[in-house]
Amino acid sequence: MKKKVLSCLLCAAMAFRMAACGEEPTTDFQSESMEESGEESTGDDQQGSEGEPPVEESSEESQPAEEEPAAAEEPEGEAEGPIALRTEAEAFVDGDVSAEEDHLGGLKDKAWAMYNVDLADGGYNQISIRYGADSIGGTVRLWIGDADYKEFGELLGEAVFQGTGSWDMDSAVTFDVPNLKGQSGSTDLVIEWESPEGESDYLMNPDYFELYKLTGANAKKNSWDFFDNSFVGEYAGYRGEEPDYTHIYVTSDCYVGYKLDFGEEGGYQELALTGDFVGECALELRLDSPDGDLVGNVSFTGAADWTNDNTHTYTVEVPELAGVTGGHGIYFVFKSGDFNLMSFRFYDKPALKVSERVEAEQDIEGTTSHDKGEQSSAGGNIGGTQGNVYIVYRLDFEDGGYNKVLIRFGTITPGGTIDVRCGDPDGELITTIALNAADAPDSKPENFGSDWVAFADFEIDVPDLAGLTGEQVICFVFHPTDGDSNWVGNFDYYEFSK
Repeated sequence: MKKKVLSCLLCAAMAFRMAACGEEPTTDFQSESMEESGEESTGDDQQGSEGEPPVEESSEESQPAEEEPAAAEEPEGEAEGPIALRTEAEAFVDGDVSAEEDHLGGLKDKAWAMYNVDLADGGYNQISIRYGADSIGGTVRLWIGDADYKEFGELLGEAVFQGTGSWDMDSAVTFDVPNLKGQSGSTDLVIEWESPEGESDYLMNPDYFELYKLTGANAKKNSWDFFDNSFVGEYAGYRGEEPDYTHIYVTSDCYVGYKLDFGEEGGYQELALTGDFVGECALELRLDSPDGDLVGNVSFTGAADWTNDNTHTYTVEVPELAGVTGGHGIYFVFKSGDFNLMSFRFYDKPALKVSERVEAEQDIEGTTSHDKGEQSSAGGNIGGTQGNVYIVYRLDFEDGGYNKVLIRFGTITPGGTIDVRCGDPDGELITTIALNAADAPDSKPENFGSDWVAFADFEIDVPDLAGLTGEQVICFVFHPTDGDSNWVGNFDYYEFSK
């Protein structure tokens, strides 16, 4: 298909520390009670609501819940979701379309428009187009603009859109574009429209399109990485001082929407919420819209007043969510209580008991970005452990006291180290484990050091793990001896002991 085409985003969140990652449960629900510090998030860095938080996050004594902070300011409008990268439809740089004042028009069969979009460090894998269509509908496609601008490049994805019966731009068509995830920086994107059977009627009036980063539901999600919200109230939507966002403040009658991928099999039945919570807290989980299908009810009793540590984690069951698969907008609709919500994470697997063997490939999350190396599971082990690759496990330390670990791994490199951290790659450092290939035991196989799957058993003292009890989310961060361009090794399993 030949067409002439011309050439013409939050920072690392503040870390909140807890002693040894643990605290006692504060409700009848199981408290995971681990440290969860923020992690880097990128996207369209849009300004959030201004004003002071409902509680000062400092070592000073907290203000009562009913008392307003002295320096409060009225927020200006709704806070936009920083994870959504929005481009106005009329901001095209070339195309076979007509620009209206605040939207596109004149979209007939084979209409197209090219946009130059800054994808920053990339990771976007879904597009949603806001539109109205008093028409029969049609097909919309997203392409990468070809390098010489003489034809469309790679087809990223397409979807059928329906006529809405009105030109009012209050509907959306959303589809996945997984091959866009690896694109970064300034990128030319082409949107093309096609009418069924070549009909010449006008197809749609697009208002804008948004690119999203669908993340796995098992990954920790920072609360401010929403794509939709209805913040209400004087302090609603406060996210901490830009750019070091720490939380969002939400209360009853608010909703917040997140883009998540529940995978092909689903099975997510637990939700962990981390933050500072006051009163009888309740929220609903709804699918794809604030009044969409109800897929979970969450309730727990928070503190009587705001506290200083802001590190309570409540893990609650949401069995209705188990049947949800694939990519969705998941909406938190808040019904009662006050939330300084820092982060959340869904679980599809129970915690692994460290009194039993933990297979390396039983992680709940792992790095897969090309710039940090790749985490891969195959043949009953896990590899690809380049510099700063991380793997997250949900472990049950029961009554604690585990101070030894046997790590079975193979390598053809000098080895490296594993930072053991609470919750995520930026979490509190618990201990560092050295895995030097030269220190392999005499019982190692003859081909250890020359074969990736010639595994040797390294028995290592880890006294700093002895204080961990109950369920914890633990992150292993790998560092090769020879730097980021090399690997630590392939890992088979871990056995903890006392």
